[in-house]
Amino acid sequence: SGYIYDVRTQQSTPLRNDMPAALTDCCVVANDEYVYVIGGHDGNGDVVNTVYRLCLKSEEWATMATMGTDRSAFAAALKDKYIYVFGGNGYGSSSTERYSIDDNTWEDLAD
Repeated sequence: SGYIYDVRTQQSTPLRNDMPAALTDCCVVANDEYVYVIGGHDGNGDVVNTVYRLCLKSEEWATMATMGTDRSAFAAALKDKYIYVFGGNGYGSSSTERYSIDDNTWEDLAD
């Protein structure tokens, strides 16, 4: 389950819908319309490449295109219409991918 926190009222309200899967060690990035929950460990402890998107207006979840690499404990950043993910998996990986928000596609970036 998840919550939306209103910084003005300092109140939390539960989301109407649960995330499609339980995750830990995932990354989260957001823009004005959506929150993206990326990778992490699933309920079995396996590293995953899944991406879920929460629409802030409807509070509905969608499953998006998967990353090319399973990742946990990594870094992510949002810039313009792209999400960048870096490293992860508990070791010094230099692997980097870029997600196009408009096209729902991942691209492997050169090391």
